[in-house]
Amino acid sequence: MKKISIILNTLFLLLLISCSSDNDNNELINTNHLVKREYVSNNVNLEYRYNTNEHLIRIIDIDNQEDIDSETNFVYDSNNVVTRNFNSNITNISSITNYSFNGNDKLLNAISVINEPNNTINPTVTNIQEFSYNDNIITVNISSSVGDLVTVILEVNSLGLVNKMIKSEYYTTITYDSNENISEIKTFDNNDNLVDTSEYIYDNKPNPFYGQLKSIYLPIFLSSFSNADVGVYGWDGYVGYDFPFLKNNITSISENGNLDRDYTYQYNSENYPINVIEIFNGINAFEYDIEY
Repeated sequence: MKKISIILNTLFLLLLISCSSDNDNNELINTNHLVKREYVSNNVNLEYRYNTNEHLIRIIDIDNQEDIDSETNFVYDSNNVVTRNFNSNITNISSITNYSFNGNDKLLNAISVINEPNNTINPTVTNIQEFSYNDNIITVNISSSVGDLVTVILEVNSLGLVNKMIKSEYYTTITYDSNENISEIKTFDNNDNLVDTSEYIYDNKPNPFYGQLKSIYLPIFLSSFSNADVGVYGWDGYVGYDFPFLKNNITSISENGNLDRDYTYQYNSENYPINVIEIFNGINAFEYDIEY
């Protein structure tokens, strides 16, 4: 259930982002606690590896019971993630994404090559994202070897966080709290009719995943908000590095005024979460632990 959604989110990320290395990187990172593992059980867990500069370089997804596993590796230059490699043993899908930056460390493009040998129609697909900047407006032209050109407009605030995303069919606004956490997401159709609202509440404790992968924030944002028109986002709960840009931990999510999920945490002596219980609609619970 939850595992399946994780796999789907991971596969969608292949369309947008890729790998990294062991060199220095000047991104702001939480160095007090680096997550070693998130686990549901010994057979179902995510393991994380870091380089000597404490930057994320590897994610290993393990599920011995379902015989599912995958690995993602990141390579850095002196300032940014420059490559992301993904390999899945169960689906036989692999990808490599290369990122290019200008002299000011602004992302210029992300080029992904996805290999799916079992796909007899399109075994290899190339996706390209090109970014151009005009003050606080970022234009993203997205093309694919098997699809049409798509243009997305992103408006960012003074901190570089996206507060509006415009697509041809709809637009989405994002509001932040005083700690730069996403507090509200609203999506409107082209006639300015509100079609979906999501609201988020947080604790005041540090999110241990915060601070990694900042140089590829824009591709990760586009991936996480690709289904904003139906109120589905790929960045909360298990798999903390799906969206490592929230300073605190989500305690509840409401959809269109109704509570959808809430989270309870156990913390260690330094207020970092070590156990998480995610409750869906007040009934179904998903529990996992965090090891440092």
